Amino acid sequence: MVKKKTEMSILLLICAVSAVISVIIFFQTPTLQKNYQMVTMSSASMEPAIMQGSFVLVDPNVNPADLNANYPDSDIILFHNPDDPSQLIVHRIVAEVEINGATCFYTKADANGVKYPAVPNSSDYDRWGAVSPDFVVGKVVVDGASSQMVPLTLSFWALVFISVATGLSSLGLYILTKVRKK
Repeated sequence: MVKKKTEMSILLLICAVSAVISVIIFFQTPTLQKNYQMVTMSSASMEPAIMQGSFVLVDPNVNPADLNANYPDSDIILFHNPDDPSQLIVHRIVAEVEINGATCFYTKADANGVKYPAVPNSSDYDRWGAVSPDFVVGKVVVDGASSQMVPLTLSFWALVFISVATGLSSLGLYILTKVRKK
C-alpha cells in the first residue's frame, strides 16, 4: 500500500512539475506574447542570413514608420510583392523614400546582385521599385543572427512537447494504476 502511494505521489509530482514548466515557458516566450507569424523561407535569396527552408518569425505589429532603413544594419521585412500581391517576400530594406507623404522602402535580397553587406547601387534594388507601407506585413524578428533564431524556436516547441508528453504519460500511468487496482 505504501509503495502504491509513493508511486502515485511521484506521478502527481511529475504532472505538477510538467505543468509548471509549460506555464513558465508559455509566459517567458516572446513568440506567444507578441503573436508573431511564422513563415518558411522558400528561396535562398536571403542566404546566408536566412537559409532556404528556415522558419522566420515576423512581428506584424510593427509600424512601418519605425522600420530601420539604415543599410547594412537595416530591418528585414515580410511584404506583399507589388507586382503580385498574393506573393509574400522576405527581403532587406536598403533605402527609404517618401512618396506622396508615405515612407516607402527599396528592398533587396541579400544573395541577389551585390552580396550583403556591400552597399548596393539603385540598379541592384528589387525590380518593382519602392514598397508602399501598405504592402508591409511585418518585420522579421532576429535575435542576433537569423540562423540562431530557428533553433531557439524549435527548442521552445520541443520543450513544450516534452512537458506535455511527460504530463500526459504520467497521467496515463496514474490512470492505469487506478484501473489495475480495481
